[in-house]
Amino acid sequence: MAETKGNRKTKLLQTEDYWAIWLGLLVIVISMAGLWTGSSIVKDFAVTPGKWGDPAGMAKDFQTKLGGYLAIFFGFLVVFSVIN
Repeated sequence: MAETKGNRKTKLLQTEDYWAIWLGLLVIVISMAGLWTGSSIVKDFAVTPGKWGDPAGMAKDFQTKLGGYLAIFFGFLVVFSVIN
């Protein structure tokens, strides 16, 4: 992609490798800010799926942790919508 005068995106925003670096740094900064302020910013939406062996167990686990799953889904939706 050739750079034009009106479109001055740098390499730091064009490649997915750099996006992975920036997003990783953002997660670290948010986590550190939560640690320094004493709040649990990441803990509120971090989800660890439970163990289940049937669809009913999966549904119960999903129902109890629905807020965390939705927060992660919408977070990824925002991140991946902004990239391209």
